[in-house]
Amino acid sequence: MKKYIRIFLLGLTFITATTPALTQDEPYVPVASTISEDVQTVTGFWSTQDKEAVVELYPCDGKICGRFHWLKEDSLQTPSLDDKNPDPEKQQRPLCGMQFMGGFTPMGHGYFSDGWIYSPRHGSTFNAKVTMQGTDKLELYGYFLITLFGEGQIWQRTGARPVCPLLDVSSAKGQIHASLVR
Repeated sequence: MKKYIRIFLLGLTFITATTPALTQDEPYVPVASTISEDVQTVTGFWSTQDKEAVVELYPCDGKICGRFHWLKEDSLQTPSLDDKNPDPEKQQRPLCGMQFMGGFTPMGHGYFSDGWIYSPRHGSTFNAKVTMQGTDKLELYGYFLITLFGEGQIWQRTGARPVCPLLDVSSAKGQIHASLVR
């Protein structure tokens, strides 16, 4: 047992000795070229793990945001609504086109931190992070307080982009069609 402890401590010593230390005067600064590449790579349309939605990820104020682009259960007659929202005034708003995730800060090397995601199934907002797994797959990980209390999903990039019936397809910003706003 002592042998294993020594090996562990030796390995730990090697790692700390070869890892450059950051002081408080030297905050972590992501590599700029990697960040712009990451933003381009993550931008686009993604199918959720359960194939119930297509999400558009897009740049917003130097970060990444996301909105629903298509929902499996959505129709003009029965649009999916934010009916589990704790704010009664928002319970009748359509989910289609709604921004439900944002604040994802590109950190370089396909990693986006400090984000948030709203779950319309729960009516709750969670902390979140995104990790690219190649150019056509990402892991979205939502959590409460610390990452130990969380859950991840794998999303696939999608070429086919169905559109919510409520979206005005002529609008470049994907706004809700004016005749359907309540």
